Parts: sequence; structure tokens; C-alpha cells
Amino acid sequence: MKGGKRSKKPHIDAFLKQLAFYKIAVYSDQQHMYVNPNIARLDQKGLILYDCGHALETTLQLESCVRIKPWKLEAEDATLLDLIPFLESYIRPVLGSYKGHDEGTEFLKPSK
Repeated sequence: MKGGKRSKKPHIDAFLKQLAFYKIAVYSDQQHMYVNPNIARLDQKGLILYDCGHALETTLQLESCVRIKPWKLEAEDATLLDLIPFLESYIRPVLGSYKGHDEGTEFLKPSK
């Protein structure tokens, strides 16, 4: 704790603001009664859509998950900041390539 306030992972505010249009879910090994108050404290604007609870649930959707290493109070941790350009370079071009078209129909065209 710094100055009586709990610390939070560096760059969490920028991460949530920049990626607010993505579906952000939090998986944790901790129980909901511990995780939910922390999510509410970190995400006061409600950008995290939901808490999926136990990390074991990620095994059901591995292809849709980006795993983020646990934060050990390192001030120099830039994991979230580093993920912003990665996610934006991966998702935006794909979505942009379908602009003005029916995504499902256009996606299937090359495979027909």
C-alpha cells in the first residue's frame, strides 16, 4: 500500500480506456468475494463487462484468452501497456477488412 491507498497494476487505467470496446473478462484463482471488490475498485467506469471467476474456466476458451502474468507489485511492470498495440494490431485490421460488408458472408467467401 502506498499512502494508505491500495496499489494497482501499472497502466490498468490506460489499458481499460484504450480497449473498452473489447469484451474484457477477468479470470482469477481467488473467490468471487475477493475478486469482485477489487474489480470494482480498479474499474470504476465499468469497462470490465464481467468477472468469469476461476482461472480453470479459461481452459474452455483458450483461443479467446490473452493471459496476463500476475502482478507482484513491480512498479516497472508494463505488461498491460505492451498489450495495447498487440491487441489493436490484431483485431482492428481484421474488423476493418469487413467494413461495409456482412462479416459472416464475406468471411466464408474464400472458403467456398
